[in-house]
Amino acid sequence: MTTIDTRGDAVAQLHTAADNYLTTWRADIDGPLPEASRSSIGTATAAIGRTTAIAREAIRQAQRTDEDDTLFPEGRDRLVRETLDAARAAVADDIATADAATTVAGAELYEAAKVPLDRRDATTARQDALMMLGNAQSTGKEFEVLRRLAVRQDAIGALVSTGWLRDYLTAQGREEDTIAAAEVLVRDGVLRAATAQTADPQRRAAAQTALALPNLIKARITAQHSARLTLDSYTTKQQRRSEAIIKSLSV
Repeated sequence: MTTIDTRGDAVAQLHTAADNYLTTWRADIDGPLPEASRSSIGTATAAIGRTTAIAREAIRQAQRTDEDDTLFPEGRDRLVRETLDAARAAVADDIATADAATTVAGAELYEAAKVPLDRRDATTARQDALMMLGNAQSTGKEFEVLRRLAVRQDAIGALVSTGWLRDYLTAQGREEDTIAAAEVLVRDGVLRAATAQTADPQRRAAAQTALALPNLIKARITAQHSARLTLDSYTTKQQRRSEAIIKSLSV
């Protein structure tokens, strides 16, 4: 009877998916990005790329140890466990590094993509935004107006992309989930509008890269699962022997 290694297939599929997401992500990183953003992106990408490599190298090392008949079985199994545990810790560290760098990169890219707010225009922009949002509140179209304001390439568009929006909605008594939804709506509008700004290649590149971040996040998720399954699927020679004996006794 043929035994199908479903876990091995899952590991291979996850590894391929992680590679594909990273390849797509690297293709999306283009244009004159700010140096700080490029550094954070590089840190996250490298950390994610290391996770599966760490797991595969740990398995190779475990296999070499497991085949070393000069070692006592108990000591050999302990060395294998230590190798796999060290790899798990290294993978966890890289995932934490990738998560932190991705968060930083997202914030940096958003800042680089936004319309800069000139302090000289701030007062007028606040007055205009308050008037438009106030009118929208009375008609229940506040989110529709926010969507329009977010894509504006002027001081009003710049204003709603700052912390002013949260302060305004909080003062209006909005719930946290409503405020968070408004911020997501505005962020998406700001980024998509910035991708059309061919006259400002840095803003355009920052926006395009920010919108591509989900591919990096998908690569992180699949790489983490691939590494975990790779390490968890390894069984020592002693374990395999014990399992074979148990199986033979149950027949």
